[in-house]
Amino acid sequence: MTETERIAKLTADAKKGDSAAFGSLYTAYGKRIYYFCLALVGDSDVALDVTEDTFVYARRNIRQLPAEQTFYHWICGNAFYFAKIALASLRGGSANIEPVEDPDTSAFEQMLADNKLPTPEPTIRRADLEAVTKLVGKLPDSDRLCVMLYDYASFSPEEVASVAGCSVATAKCRIYYANEALIAGMEETAPGFGELLRPHLGRLLRTCGRNCNPPAELDQRVTAALQAVEEELPAAYESAPEEKPVTISKKVTSLLYILLALMLVCGLVYVIYWFSTSPGEESSDPASQTESTLSLPGESSEEGSVTEESSEVEASSEPEESSQDEEPSEPEESSQPEESSESEESVDDTPAELPRTTTRLRMRKSPDTTDNSNIIATIPENTHVEILDSATDENGDLWYFVRYDVASGMWHEGYCFAEYIETESEE
Repeated sequence: MTETERIAKLTADAKKGDSAAFGSLYTAYGKRIYYFCLALVGDSDVALDVTEDTFVYARRNIRQLPAEQTFYHWICGNAFYFAKIALASLRGGSANIEPVEDPDTSAFEQMLADNKLPTPEPTIRRADLEAVTKLVGKLPDSDRLCVMLYDYASFSPEEVASVAGCSVATAKCRIYYANEALIAGMEETAPGFGELLRPHLGRLLRTCGRNCNPPAELDQRVTAALQAVEEELPAAYESAPEEKPVTISKKVTSLLYILLALMLVCGLVYVIYWFSTSPGEESSDPASQTESTLSLPGESSEEGSVTEESSEVEASSEPEESSQDEEPSEPEESSQPEESSESEESVDDTPAELPRTTTRLRMRKSPDTTDNSNIIATIPENTHVEILDSATDENGDLWYFVRYDVASGMWHEGYCFAEYIETESEE
């Protein structure tokens, strides 16, 4: 089993609540995290506190470690957070990365290209480790924070910018300035050695972390703190199943997108069909319906034109008007309200005759006779009326949706009910 596989197994066991596995992780990375904190804050006592806080936080929140991230990468980010707070406290202010004015990242890109060139790996001596540690401590805070995340913790420039709270351009410039300062300092210490170290600066810094000598109390403090955390953790934590991230394959994702697209298309087709078949969308061109009148089937257009909304016509008191009706009227049962609701099972949609009347007929917004505010207009006498549609109310009574012209290009539309028409005087 390789070291990488061993660390991965320890991390998985620690996420299940195995305290011994987390202790092994501390043994593997305790020195490196302490050196990382020491390089950031520059004070050994503060570095002890930051290291302890980092591992205590990691023990309590090990389950938040993303599956795609290594333990070392994750704990370095946590250590940077606590070190940044401690550094701000030491400086009496903020530890934010100061932005670079007019940042030019071309030098950083060139540095990356140069570092990829094959060079012999130099032999690193303990004196070199001590020298680079001193040089790191002399760097400005902004440069030191960025270079330690990039070269020591192996963060990408984008990750450095995200964790440090600065722009990517600023992070790249700070990393470049710090690299150049460290190489120049090593060049002064050992001419020719600094340039040889340029592609291997990250390895040199990590070697410093593995070979540092932290105070003896570090292990005691961290061990005691972790034991206290174990007592606080719930007993069910150790037996809880491992949390596995829920993932969806690309094929399933593609299928879901296809189904969603089909649903949207079907919905659009249904909406178009609904609007195209809606009664309100029927043609209401006056030229095409000028001959349509409220009349009985079989009546001539002259005899069947109704000038008003029908009401109880048989009850009309004008004899001269009734004498003008030359065609036979419908049986009186058609004007009786109690007969209008017969055969509720099936309603004849064929337009029935609207009896003639000498009174004005009132149109309504809807077939509701109980609402006086429902009245929208009154049809004058001797007005040509067109049937546009018919509707049946909850009682099974048939209503007619009619329209009549008021002026050129203007008309009124509304519902008329042959048997429940409110009448007005002829005055």
